[in-house]
Amino acid sequence: SSSSSSSSSSRPRWVDVMNAGLDAAPGWTLFAFVLIDMGSALCLYALFAAAKVPVDADFALAYAVSKSIRAPRLALDAWVAKEMARAFPSLAEVRFGALVDAGSDAAAMVRDAVGKRWKRRRTTGTC
Repeated sequence: SSSSSSSSSSRPRWVDVMNAGLDAAPGWTLFAFVLIDMGSALCLYALFAAAKVPVDADFALAYAVSKSIRAPRLALDAWVAKEMARAFPSLAEVRFGALVDAGSDAAAMVRDAVGKRWKRRRTTGTC
């Protein structure tokens, strides 16, 4: 326990707060990241609107654009992550594994729910 207290005292408080939040509520943290992602899509929509680019209300064009720039964005994300880890070494101490677990759990719940509904429809003959 002394090793954990010595390592936690060497890192900034926000790392411990972030890790505590990830440990306590990884699902809600993942949900927050999804909301942030949706917010960024709305910002993209606002840019299209400001530029007077005609976009359907269902946001199809913005979605298509976001998907088309995914590969370059992932490369940019990796580069930014590397630079942030270099500039802020404490970021490497934040345990994001709980987000992966929460995402896997949520995907399994959706898969199970959809699978049960699909099986029920197939056995009853309704579509």
